Amino acid sequence: MAVIPDDVDPFRDVALPELDAVRSGEELDWPSIADYLRRTLPPEIDTRGTFHVLQFPNGSANLTYMIAFGTNELVFRRPPFGVLAPGAHDMGREYKVLSTLWRQFELAPRAYVFCDDHDVAGADFFVMERCRGEVVRGVIPASMRQHPNVGKRIGFALVDAMARFHRLNPSASDLDDLGRAEGFVLRQLRGWKKRWDLVADERYGEQVTDIFDELLATMPDPQRVSLVHNDLKLDNCMFDPADPDRVVAIFDWDMTTLGDPLIDLGTLLNYWPDPDDDSSVVGLAHT
Repeated sequence: MAVIPDDVDPFRDVALPELDAVRSGEELDWPSIADYLRRTLPPEIDTRGTFHVLQFPNGSANLTYMIAFGTNELVFRRPPFGVLAPGAHDMGREYKVLSTLWRQFELAPRAYVFCDDHDVAGADFFVMERCRGEVVRGVIPASMRQHPNVGKRIGFALVDAMARFHRLNPSASDLDDLGRAEGFVLRQLRGWKKRWDLVADERYGEQVTDIFDELLATMPDPQRVSLVHNDLKLDNCMFDPADPDRVVAIFDWDMTTLGDPLIDLGTLLNYWPDPDDDSSVVGLAHT
């Protein structure tokens, strides 16, 4: 079961603020965006207030901003600037998932608007509801430190949420066309190897080939097909600060597909450190 190891200091003060000013170079045409959203957001969202923007500084992939009309706060997501890998940072896919999944799975934020007109924001983007809670990134937030066994409890809560997600019927959420489930794991393995070959470091080539061959030889037959988040990890979850046994939201759905649910379990375990991992091994798993 996923728990924070005893030798990882969960209280070390390394967290960035949840919101900050927009980073230099990541400004967008906010007047154009505000005008577009006033015309396209559902009528129940009041857009008459003054428009303002802050940025979520955490994360290392898509650009995520808090936008607000007066006191009505929303979340704006678009790909990073620069050349993107084919199929990466798929805002259309994330919108497709979140515009319907919230009806069946309350931990999925509701998406309201998708735009593929690059004259508005320079790239595809979508807007979704803003959720409230705490995201754990290398430090237990002050609002949760009073709870006993908080690391263990958020670990169990995350795994419980993952299991609930995997029990969903993709057809019930109109997501049964999200991907080709047949051969999913094999395609993942071959894709990883292909991407490695493009950037291969000869110092590790033999090791990577051995790992690939071992994974290929021991690949289990899929037990069933489910929705797969494909990037499920601690800092893609938000917790109730008053109740660390409860996940309130899961984020970053742009790689969601159909496949073997064990892929999500494997991803989670890959990010989570073991007690005997040193800092060079743990990496992102410090979450």
